[in-house]
Amino acid sequence: MNQIDWESRLGKFIASGSTRKVYFDNNDPNNVIKVESSKSFQNVKEWLLSEELIYTEDYHKIARCKDISLDGKYLLQEYARDITEDELILFKTLKYPNFLTDVKISNLGMTNDNKIVFRDYGSSILTYNYRTKKHKVRKD
Repeated sequence: MNQIDWESRLGKFIASGSTRKVYFDNNDPNNVIKVESSKSFQNVKEWLLSEELIYTEDYHKIARCKDISLDGKYLLQEYARDITEDELILFKTLKYPNFLTDVKISNLGMTNDNKIVFRDYGSSILTYNYRTKKHKVRKD
């Protein structure tokens, strides 16, 4: 897609963080578009990590990235809604690999197929080095 296509796909604003804004995708409500406002390359990091994890057991633990603009400003990702602490309690054994380094409830979401995933992992370790050690999610 080119930049004009990305801009036309921006739907309703959802949230913002320190370097990105998140919008629903006008073409598909099952996706979001993350727009990076700085050169932190968090979109690129998420894209690369998502691509590395495709054939691993940890792929189902992240919101899947589906497309990225050539300049990395726009990232198309699977939508994962906010979760509550009550929902998190249902998953008492929820553990994630230690390459996912920003582990807090607000970075988690629930996919349409009822899986809790990381939806914000742009500040994680850039490359995937499989480790068997897992850690628990902490409260914000």
